[in-house]
Amino acid sequence: MGDTMNGEIASVFSSASSAKKHLILLVDDDEAILEYLKPALSTNALSCITAASVAEAVAVLRQNNDIAVIVLDWGLDRCGAEVLRVARETRPNMPVIAISGLPYEVRTDAILQKVDAFLHKPLSGEVLHSQVTQLLQRVSDIPTAFLPKRAEETLPLDDVKSIYIRHVVGLLDNNVSLAAKVLGIHRQTVSAALEPAGSRAVGAGSKRVSNSAEERFTVDGVNRSLQGTEPWQLQEPIGTRNR
Repeated sequence: MGDTMNGEIASVFSSASSAKKHLILLVDDDEAILEYLKPALSTNALSCITAASVAEAVAVLRQNNDIAVIVLDWGLDRCGAEVLRVARETRPNMPVIAISGLPYEVRTDAILQKVDAFLHKPLSGEVLHSQVTQLLQRVSDIPTAFLPKRAEETLPLDDVKSIYIRHVVGLLDNNVSLAAKVLGIHRQTVSAALEPAGSRAVGAGSKRVSNSAEERFTVDGVNRSLQGTEPWQLQEPIGTRNR
């Protein structure tokens, strides 16, 4: 009877959790963009509020703790990076998607500021909705993805670091220099992590890393968020209109 009651309680909490909508903050100084994209972020699972300036966005962030994802115009009046900074101060793990239709290259700047994704404007509501959904899934996967559930799943920190570095390099089109900047480490550290597993030295000693660490990392499901998400999904421009 106790197990049945516990199951019913868990079911109630699960239903309440799934029914709760994720609140998205859409920030853009173009009213037409806000009106066009807001419906894509107002669904059964999502609700959306908007801001049209840095000041408005910062005020919303400081007053509302329920925001799950920010969609941020990187060319906002002063600088989108200011909103990103406040977001990281208030909610460090909250995903931020930068969008821009500016004619010059802003993607690298946004990535170096460590946004979670970048999309070129104009973009479709479907693409934005898909990216938001992916990032929400990534956040929900983080606890089980990075923390071992059993003692035998524990991996040496150097093994995990190498796997993560190689994954980030792949996300950044194998750009070693950019990966080093994004990760805040030396370029040689990135290059060392890219060496074949059988020949890569760990630390200053002569210990070698075998393939078993990566195999165990995958089999136990510890790397689901590393393999199944795209924290810096670099999309190509959609359409030709710039702003």
